[in-house]
Amino acid sequence: MNLRYIRIAAALSAVALLGTACGGESGDGALTELRYMVPNAAGSGWDMTARTAAQAMEKEGIVERVDVFNVDGANGAVGLARLIEEDGNGELIMQMGFGLVAATVSQDSTVTFDDTTPIAKLIDDYLAVIVPMDSPYQNLDDLIADWQANPGLNVGGGSAIGGADHLAPLLIAEANGIDRAAVKYVTFGGSGVIPAVLGGQVDFAFTSAADVPELAEAGELRVLATTGPERFEGLPEVPTLTEEGTDVEVANWRGVVAPPELSEDQVNAIIEAFDQVYASAPWKEALERNGWIDAYMTGDEFGDYLNNQREQISKALEGLDS
Repeated sequence: MNLRYIRIAAALSAVALLGTACGGESGDGALTELRYMVPNAAGSGWDMTARTAAQAMEKEGIVERVDVFNVDGANGAVGLARLIEEDGNGELIMQMGFGLVAATVSQDSTVTFDDTTPIAKLIDDYLAVIVPMDSPYQNLDDLIADWQANPGLNVGGGSAIGGADHLAPLLIAEANGIDRAAVKYVTFGGSGVIPAVLGGQVDFAFTSAADVPELAEAGELRVLATTGPERFEGLPEVPTLTEEGTDVEVANWRGVVAPPELSEDQVNAIIEAFDQVYASAPWKEALERNGWIDAYMTGDEFGDYLNNQREQISKALEGLDS
């Protein structure tokens, strides 16, 4: 089959998927059907979050049918662009997070979250600063002292440029008098960063704190600090950056937005659905099971948070080659 034909057919199919929801609201204004876009690949953190929320909606009878689908490309910007084209569609939402806000900043994207309707921030996922067990760094002070003397240390992470794993070392460097432009960040993708640390490919790295307790307990890697405002429950012996004298907090958070130009009733119906998810037993069990940190906020509060995050990312990346 002609390759050009395949690509055109795939694009048309994806567009058709966005418009398949119909009759998605009951007589009392509650949602009955919802399309839930994930703007990256199946199996990702965003995908897991969306599918967990969707399952809670269906299991608890909050929404009768929730179809989760993936639109991958450009670190989420392809999905964001498609969402923005769906003006007034109150039956479509999109999973997103820190990484997509960062992508719009680092790529100088023509599509931004100003063109969306903020729905809810769902969770925080704090990071851990990790090193291999044979590292000379026994604590964060050791690392900072060597980093100040040798700004060219190799720093690993799973996120793309501008993502949480990249922003964290930039902010830590700046807080400790290290030139941000000297930070040598290497991305290994979400599943590649821990093997890179264990294999000695980097001097230190950042990854989700939820991914490391078992490895730390088994003595396979050392955790120097976490990036939350308080200690991570799964690593109770590990101090926060602030405790160690570096006043930096970074969360790889996840949230939900909807298309622009929604009515107040449409927005309220979607937020009400997530309010019920937030209060449900399946969601609370998922928070515990996955090591997710409850960070629920909705509507305008989440919109203000988005703006603050964009400003923080822009400031951290200012003057750097992306």
